[in-house]
Amino acid sequence: MGLNSLDKLTATFMDVYTELKNAVKEDVKFLLKEEGGVLLEFEETVYTHFISDDNYVECKSVQLGDDGSLTFQCVENARGQFREYDDVLEDMGASSCYELLIGINDNRFTIKP
Repeated sequence: MGLNSLDKLTATFMDVYTELKNAVKEDVKFLLKEEGGVLLEFEETVYTHFISDDNYVECKSVQLGDDGSLTFQCVENARGQFREYDDVLEDMGASSCYELLIGINDNRFTIKP
């Protein structure tokens, strides 16, 4: 592949990452609009980061803001210390977006008004 292979792979990765983020955003907004809701709540665990059984981040729900923005309600478990926080898609990595898409495509959620 040569010395330019990293540049090509990086560009490909960034394209895929952008597509993943856009797919999450579009799918969540479509589902919320179709059901007339503002909250997509996952019924099963969707890990956005997983290191070990006692070190992970789980996305509990996604809320649509009045301005059209999406806020992801997450719970972090750092060796038994739990912390709830809000996250945004722009700060999530590709693997997080992929896991969210799996949760959405597997219909592991409910829509709430």
